[in-house]
Amino acid sequence: MQSDKKLLNIKNIIIFSIFAIVYFQFFYSYHKMSILGGNSFTTSDWLINYNYGFIRRGMFGTILFMFSNNPNVILNILPFTLNLIYFINILLVLKLFLKEKQNLISYFILFSPAFLFFPIFDPSAGYRKEILGILTVNILINFKKEILNKTSYLILFHLLFLFAIFSHEVNLLFLPIIFFIVFNETRLSNKFKKILVSITSISILCVVSILQTTSESELSQKRNSMCEDLINWGFSDYLCGFGSFDFLAWDTKANYYFSKQNYLDPNQSYEHYLYLFFLSLLPFVFGNFFKNKYLRLYVIISIIFTIPYFVIAVDWGRWIHILIWCYSILYFDMKKTNSNNYSNILFLLVPVYLFLFNIPHCCINEGNLVINLTNNFQIFINKIAEFYRV
Repeated sequence: MQSDKKLLNIKNIIIFSIFAIVYFQFFYSYHKMSILGGNSFTTSDWLINYNYGFIRRGMFGTILFMFSNNPNVILNILPFTLNLIYFINILLVLKLFLKEKQNLISYFILFSPAFLFFPIFDPSAGYRKEILGILTVNILINFKKEILNKTSYLILFHLLFLFAIFSHEVNLLFLPIIFFIVFNETRLSNKFKKILVSITSISILCVVSILQTTSESELSQKRNSMCEDLINWGFSDYLCGFGSFDFLAWDTKANYYFSKQNYLDPNQSYEHYLYLFFLSLLPFVFGNFFKNKYLRLYVIISIIFTIPYFVIAVDWGRWIHILIWCYSILYFDMKKTNSNNYSNILFLLVPVYLFLFNIPHCCINEGNLVINLTNNFQIFINKIAEFYRV
């Protein structure tokens, strides 16, 4: 018994060490890129604001520019804030992981290329605004009893979720898991009905507000004004090149036609995302995740809820990542049978699964080698070794 506990502590130390080593280089790389001027996607998206009226995705940038419009200040505040959000998200996941007894399948999920390692394999998939929705859900599942039993905490949770949605509509994808967690905790009590009504009302309000600005000419005018401000303040004009500000000026129809062109392009292989999604779901199949009828229903609803995003946006890897993140934290939180009924030798298969495939956030083509164990391992090791100069 004591030897098992000692072994468990060693495993926990190894887990923390791996994530510390891997994410430190990830954090440093983003900080370095930011102080060098930033990226037209992973920086620009956070700079969208309401200075010229309401526009989707503008909440975070509006609050950010309340501190300063000096590029040196903003491009230091931004990486610090986003790295802190990532750090909190990882800690909350590991807190959840260690709170319940886990089994071998839990380790496959923890080290899945579709979960915490998703932005490590594809850095351009990192620092997207879904990390705000992930933060919201992580807080809810870790502190659900406190949040659902105290009105002030529930109001703060609502405000955080509103902030996430008005920072980017992608965070509406977290609605199904929020409903599931609330339902699972309170079932059909009067409390559940009240919370359900409040979350539904907020969601409808958000959707209506987001859809209000539909004119491309109006969107383009606001985008151009924001870009002029950024350049006048001293930001690089590169931030307004092809990237988040471009897509901001597109309405739903334009996004759909752009996505359709990509899907019909013979050089693109979007059907491969179906294989990658299946590979990502394998641990949940073996972990009896789908035996619970409520979880099965939740998975079906969450996939249906995500379909519009697959239709109008090309970032299929991101949508898969969000789904797998939600399933993962639910799996860590559920009670498991025979949690210690496995051989330690089987842990050797966990790194095999980690490097078996990777999921590009967007646009798989013939040049992307995503299911290749040796290639993925070599790229990963080279990246870590180069950073730490081993």
